[in-house]
Amino acid sequence: MLSARPLLTVVGLGEDAVDLWFLRRNNSFDTSSEATLSSDDRLRAVRVRAPSVARTRATHRASVRQILSGYTGESSRRLTFDTVCRHCGDRRHGKPRLLHYPKLAFSISHCGGALLVAVARAGEVGVDLEMDGSTVTGLDTELCAPSERLWLSTGQDHDRTLLRLWTRKEAVLKAAGLGLAASPKAVCITSLQNNWSPVTLHGQTWWVTEPELDPTVVAAVARDRLRQADC
Repeated sequence: MLSARPLLTVVGLGEDAVDLWFLRRNNSFDTSSEATLSSDDRLRAVRVRAPSVARTRATHRASVRQILSGYTGESSRRLTFDTVCRHCGDRRHGKPRLLHYPKLAFSISHCGGALLVAVARAGEVGVDLEMDGSTVTGLDTELCAPSERLWLSTGQDHDRTLLRLWTRKEAVLKAAGLGLAASPKAVCITSLQNNWSPVTLHGQTWWVTEPELDPTVVAAVARDRLRQADC
């Protein structure tokens, strides 16, 4: 079974909290029973040709269901997800939400066999997870605004700084429900401090930070709200 508590709570208490659940490869999450998965989850796994990838995806889907079950009190298999995009109405790429639990927000990121899940009881949340050392060389123009490229050119450890920028940008885009439908350049980042830093996207302020999860990964969490005491 899942541990009784998340790995880390990164903001506030009660409804202001963001809980992070981090599943490494070979973690102790109990996902051996197919009863945890819905029929749609099992069909998705069957469609994946590589058996190892199919197993990882099934494990991650089962883990997400178990985590959210703990917040709702419902059986993990009975949880129903809605993926309608709130911006265009398309069901194929919308931010996942739980039907019947409109206030419970969550975000998921997979990388290198690891899984990161953020859960918030109010407001919006987004996460991104990347393996430290992931290749981002040459992506400056695609990912960064001119002011950010100037910042990169004058700093040290260019590739890792760019990776940190990317994780923050993707976390904000996922929190906003836009994903890669919007350009990463639209997310304006002015600081890589580890405490909560404000960023802007299409005129709206978001807050982003980097939780310390594991030396092998780089992660970011984005929120649309922040108490003054957390700044």
